[in-house]
Amino acid sequence: MANTFTIAVTGQSLIKHHIRGVETPGFVRVRELLGQADFAFTNFESTILGSHGGWPFKGAVFGCSQPVVLDALQAMGIHGLSLSNNHAFDLGPSGILSPLRKSKGAACFMPISGNTSSRASSSSLP
Repeated sequence: MANTFTIAVTGQSLIKHHIRGVETPGFVRVRELLGQADFAFTNFESTILGSHGGWPFKGAVFGCSQPVVLDALQAMGIHGLSLSNNHAFDLGPSGILSPLRKSKGAACFMPISGNTSSRASSSSLP
């Protein structure tokens, strides 16, 4: 058993498209740091247009990401993520469910969100 435990915490992960091919020196270094941590956490600053659909709920300015970005975050070494942010409702109630379901399907993700306060605190599926 190791005597140390390392945690890596990032700021906002505002990712709209696939990032696995990015090889810039700064990005590679961040990916290396995340991969070395025992636990890496980020705030996913977007929503996913996925199986639950959704529609622009907050007017003309909204953002959503491709479902593959959660796979890319996992491949980078992210273990836990927050889905609660100012973009979580950009696609309405359905837009909250898609990233929650997608992240729950990933074996190592621990999403911190939910469609009710009890589900958010237990991270159970809606």
